[in-house]
Amino acid sequence: MQTFQREIQIRFRQADPAGILFFGNITDLIHDSFEDFLAAIGIPWAQYFANSEVALPIHHLEVKYLAPFFPGKKYSVEVVMGEIRSRSFSIHYRFWDHERGLLAEAKLVHICLHVKDQLKVSLPDSIRSPLLQYQESTKANSRKIIHE
Repeated sequence: MQTFQREIQIRFRQADPAGILFFGNITDLIHDSFEDFLAAIGIPWAQYFANSEVALPIHHLEVKYLAPFFPGKKYSVEVVMGEIRSRSFSIHYRFWDHERGLLAEAKLVHICLHVKDQLKVSLPDSIRSPLLQYQESTKANSRKIIHE
């Protein structure tokens, strides 16, 4: 399997007065990529979020900016599976400009919580298995992650 990628375009509303992506807006781009990624690996997020007993909130987020994003331009987002633990997993996002190279990297750690009591629980197999499958199938295609 190839590494999951999606194309994005930076909108005018996402830019700051300097004409570049406002730093906080990268979280929206990451979350949109996360939703598309889940669907691509067989986790129907809309159904999952509507009916699940567990949630996958973000426990940790870090972003390394390497170059600016400009409104009106298209970029590629690459999703690389990080570590998968019993109650959490990490995902790396790399933002590419086809002309200028790597623009930013992000790492998110999601934990698994029981919705009702808000306690950490083990990842259900319906989530863990597709993540592991994706991780295994993309190991050979993955480029080095800079900020780990």
